[in-house]
Amino acid sequence: MHVVSGHWLQAAFGADVVPCSYDDVENSDLVVLVGSNAAWAHPVLFQRLAQAKRDNPRLRIVAIDPRRTATCEIADRHLALAPGSDGGLFAGLLNALAEAGACVDGFRDGPQALAAARGWDVARVAAFCGLPADEVAGFYREFIAAPRAITLYTMGINQSASGSDKCNAIINVHLASGKYGRRGCGPFR
Repeated sequence: MHVVSGHWLQAAFGADVVPCSYDDVENSDLVVLVGSNAAWAHPVLFQRLAQAKRDNPRLRIVAIDPRRTATCEIADRHLALAPGSDGGLFAGLLNALAEAGACVDGFRDGPQALAAARGWDVARVAAFCGLPADEVAGFYREFIAAPRAITLYTMGINQSASGSDKCNAIINVHLASGKYGRRGCGPFR
């Protein structure tokens, strides 16, 4: 069920729609998979992503999952964070975007979202997620530097106890960075 994600997509985009497509996945610079073992749960998408990686070796893939799943085989970076800590990772990314001056003008929920993310620096995120600080910082740099980025999130996010907050954090990262509404960009559930 996508009720949680749909609520935040409705709030952000005015409709419960996914603002990107498979074509966008294949034309991105960075694909972040979170809460998704796409190799098993979404095999068509996974095969298209694997083919996109073969066709474009510059495409970077980050898998965020406590477990090392088959999906990690095509990932350039695997963040094996503590179960349930995804929200903190994305709050930290929003904070990193603000600290880097990488937030776009007109981020509608900017002041409130940024205030909530303040304090989620790399050290706090690393401790909360059980990750090395250099891995967290590397992921943040990669997201900020990528001209086009997609975050694929599925049931591991939507059906968690704090799924609403996690969906909101992922969508806010894309709104804040301007990585939505154009080819190769957006939150994708």
